[in-house]
Amino acid sequence: MQNLIIFKRLLAIFAVAFLGLSSGCSDESNGDLTPPELTLDKTGERSTLVRFVDLAGDVEEGAAVDVRIEPDATVGEVDQSEQGRWTCSLSDLDVGTSTVIVSAEDEAGNLSSLTFFLTYDGFALDELVSPTVERAQTLTGTYDPYNVGSIQVALKGEEPGAADLESSDGTWSFLLEGLADGENKVTLEAFEDENATSSLRSLKVEITVQAVTIDVVDDLTNQSEQTISGSFDPSQVDAVLVKIDGGEELPATVQDGGWSYLVAGLDEEDTYDVSVVARKDGQKVVTEKTVITLDLTAPFAEETNPREGAVDVEAETDISVLLSESLDPDTFGERSLVMVDAGGNEVDGQAAYSEIFRVAIFTVAEGLALDSGTTYTMSFGEGITDLAGNPLDDFSWSFTTAEGSP
Repeated sequence: MQNLIIFKRLLAIFAVAFLGLSSGCSDESNGDLTPPELTLDKTGERSTLVRFVDLAGDVEEGAAVDVRIEPDATVGEVDQSEQGRWTCSLSDLDVGTSTVIVSAEDEAGNLSSLTFFLTYDGFALDELVSPTVERAQTLTGTYDPYNVGSIQVALKGEEPGAADLESSDGTWSFLLEGLADGENKVTLEAFEDENATSSLRSLKVEITVQAVTIDVVDDLTNQSEQTISGSFDPSQVDAVLVKIDGGEELPATVQDGGWSYLVAGLDEEDTYDVSVVARKDGQKVVTEKTVITLDLTAPFAEETNPREGAVDVEAETDISVLLSESLDPDTFGERSLVMVDAGGNEVDGQAAYSEIFRVAIFTVAEGLALDSGTTYTMSFGEGITDLAGNPLDDFSWSFTTAEGSP
C-alpha cells in the first residue's frame, strides 16, 4: 500500500518536473520553471451529435491559450478575460474521433497542455431490446438536424427503409419488422441529403430473437431468495421451467407472454447456475442460462496508512485504507471516511474511493494543516456496502503526528 502511494507521488513529481524543464529553458533569467495553471470545464472523452462545440476553462493570469484539433477542423478565436477565463468554439468537425489539444504558455515560456478526444457521431441509436421474443421493434435515437438529411435502416439482405426524422427536437424512429429467430444483423446509415446519396456514417447492430428471455438478474447478492422473470413467445412455448444447479425442473408462473419464478433457499456462499427451459407440447424448445452468486461476507479494512497506533507521523502523510473487496461506489460519499482530533472535533476534509485499487482516501481540506503531537482518529460513516449489499464492518484507527510537524 505504502509503495503504491509513493509510486503515485513520484509520478506526480516527475510530471511536474518534466513540464517545467521542457518549457522553462527559454528564459533562464527569472528561474521560473513552473508551468502555468490551465483547466478545462469538461475533460476526458466527449461525444457530440452536432459538428460544433464550445470549450471553456480557466488559465493563469498572463498565460496565452492555444487550441488545436487533429484532424483539422475550424478553430475559432480564443477569447481570454482579465479574470483568467478562456473560451473557444470548434466547428466543421470530421465524422469520427478527433484529438483536441489545449495548451497555455506563460511569459517565461513554460507550457501546460490538456488533451481529450472529441467524437462527432452525426446520429445515435437508443438502447436496443436484445435478446427479445418480439419479431418487430421500434428503433429510436437522436441525430444532427443540421447535417443529416436522412437515416436508412435495413435488415441484412433486405431493402432499406427511411426513418422518420423530427428536426424540431433532433429525434428519429423506425419500425423494424420481419425479425427472424436467431441473430438479425441491422445496418443504420445517416446521409447528408434526403435522397440518401452522400453517406455520413453507418452503424451495424444485432438483434437476437429467441423463444424465451431472461430479464436482468441480480447476479451478485446477499439475499437468500429473489424473483427472476422474463418473456416467452406463446406461439413457440407453452411451458417455462426453472432448475437450479442441474436439479429438478420446476414450473414458472406464466401469464400474457411473461414468466416469473422465486429462487429460494440459497443459504451458502456459492455461484448457482440457473437454467430456464422453454417447452412446447413437452418437447424442449430452448434453454437459457444465468447465474446467481450469493455473497454473505462483509467487507473489512485490510491495511491502513498510517498504521493503527503509529506515532511520529508526518502531518502531510497520505491517509488511506485498503479494503478487502470492492465497495459499491454509490454508497461511498465525501463524508464516508471522517477524521476527529483528540478533543472529538471533526477535521475538515473530503473522502474519496478508488474502485480500481479498492482504496478509501481522506484528504485534509486545502490550506488546513494537522497539529503536531496530536492523536487523530479515522472512522467510516454509515451505509457503506460491498457490491452484494453487505455493510462494511465497523472500523476505526488512530495515529499521532510527530512533534514539530509540519
